[in-house]
Amino acid sequence: MKFSETIYGDLSNKKINKKISVEINELTSLEGSPKEALRGFNFNNTKITSLEFMPERIVGDFNFNYNKVKNLDFCSQEITGDFLRIYNELTSLKNIPINLIKNIELSGNKLTSLKGIQKEVNGDLICDDNKLTTLVGSSEKIKGKFDCSNNLLSKLKGLENTTIEGGFDISRNRLITLDYFPNVNSFINLQNNELMSLKGCPKLVKGRFNVNENLLTSLEGSPEIVKGTFHCEKNRLTSLKGRPKKIEGFFFCKSNPKLKNVKQQIIENQIEATLYWTDEGSFKFKDIEEEFIKYGKYKEKQEKIKKINEEKSKNQKKINEYKKLFDKNDYGLSI
Repeated sequence: MKFSETIYGDLSNKKINKKISVEINELTSLEGSPKEALRGFNFNNTKITSLEFMPERIVGDFNFNYNKVKNLDFCSQEITGDFLRIYNELTSLKNIPINLIKNIELSGNKLTSLKGIQKEVNGDLICDDNKLTTLVGSSEKIKGKFDCSNNLLSKLKGLENTTIEGGFDISRNRLITLDYFPNVNSFINLQNNELMSLKGCPKLVKGRFNVNENLLTSLEGSPEIVKGTFHCEKNRLTSLKGRPKKIEGFFFCKSNPKLKNVKQQIIENQIEATLYWTDEGSFKFKDIEEEFIKYGKYKEKQEKIKKINEEKSKNQKKINEYKKLFDKNDYGLSI
């Protein structure tokens, strides 16, 4: 079945100023589509395998989802809407429109890389549920969120010079390292990976921070400040060392069976949050505030004493070195 056989009829070489949306399972060709679609162009749940005959120019959203399209051959390069949604069987982004679309959604394809994507995305970049093994060739600036969850990624290489203005979701991958971490200005979701260390994390997270379901035994390498909730549930934590200095939301550390004396560890590691959710119960900061502050002052005092003793030890070492030098060279004073 061709497009010309739908209720729209044959629109070849025409400029159409109304939204076009087709959901016909029998549709196999776009032959008969308008030359220009000025209110968006959508075709979903069809048997179309090629973009041949699609409009040369689209003003508005372009959605083609749950079809059989494997490549972007014949794709228009003049699409100026808010959304480009492609849920198909793409294996490559060759010929994807450049610098015209605000939000790009590539979920549920068979992409192994983002090579060919535009360098700057003016909204969200969504590429979850693909087969990505590398982020080399990805966008360098994303003004919305970047979702590359549920892929086959083990490294962040390719994002070292990337800025993400929204959140960053790379959950349900195979990450083993956080080297090459991008600059992120909102939430970070690292859930369900294979991380054994948080080394490489940014010092400041401007939203929630989720490292649930990894292989962490401590929080070494954590961000220093998290301006949202901190999730580290379902790991292998035995210690809360390396914790953030401040959490401006809740602290969730349940389902870590080897983590003992949690409340005391929270106090001793000075983990400040509004509420704590642990295997030993939940409690608010005000419930431990007095003991928290008292231990903080004690720890501060101990640190000062340690620094003084270190300085004394350093000075004594210098005195001993001078004394040894003087004894060795008596400068003719011995009789």
